[in-house]
Amino acid sequence: MLSTPSFSPLTFFQISSLATFFYQFGPNSTTFLIPAEVYATPVRARCHGLSAMSGKLGAVVGEQGIAQMLDSIGLTPMFYIMGAISIAGALTTAFLVPDSRTLDLRAEDQKFVEGWLGKEGAEKFFERSRRNMDAVDRLKSSLEMSAGDAAAGSPAAARV
Repeated sequence: MLSTPSFSPLTFFQISSLATFFYQFGPNSTTFLIPAEVYATPVRARCHGLSAMSGKLGAVVGEQGIAQMLDSIGLTPMFYIMGAISIAGALTTAFLVPDSRTLDLRAEDQKFVEGWLGKEGAEKFFERSRRNMDAVDRLKSSLEMSAGDAAAGSPAAARV
């Protein structure tokens, strides 16, 4: 039979907030933050999606595996196995994932695109990207100017 917990709701809130922080701090950074930084720009969206998919697939496989193993080996060995898997994941991340703070992302993109499209194709690719960014900048300034003109002509702007 269930009984009323002996700790306050504030204590429960604090413990669950702390647990959520550490869960989000670890696994989510490897699933969402790192792929956004380490993949080259032309393939970033696709590879980020594959990283997210593999994280979800790992969660499903892990959940099903834990359920099967718990029935066959018990709780204590399960904790040791999960601890070993967590340490292996941390070591894999620490040694195999590049530290993006020390990477020159533009140089990495240039190297990737040259390997992918060749030197001439890379030059065309980056020239097209520069033209696109110039067009985006022009659109942004024209929108800012038209928003400024609209605000200057509005009754609210006249009162200020």
